[in-house]
Amino acid sequence: MMKEFKGDFLAIGLDCKGARQNFLDTTTNVARMQSFAVDAIAERHRHWFLKKWDMFTSYLENYRQCIFYIFVFYVITIALFVERFIYYAFMAEHKDLRH
Repeated sequence: MMKEFKGDFLAIGLDCKGARQNFLDTTTNVARMQSFAVDAIAERHRHWFLKKWDMFTSYLENYRQCIFYIFVFYVITIALFVERFIYYAFMAEHKDLRH
């Protein structure tokens, strides 16, 4: 069984934002590998909004875990504030905390 899957152990790829490449497989021909070169002319003539949009989406992709934790923190903080505000504003009037 191990002989059947011998080649699959080296078929480990890295995900480079849309380009699926295999850097650890020594059996492939280097001439067949795709190039990572980006067409500079096409990139230069893109609209400014598309460039900013790409920067924004890249930022969100890179920091999505941090953004999630900040979101959870602020949701909990706002929920606690609203709960305490309602409690002291309306539900604790009989305790006479205003004086």
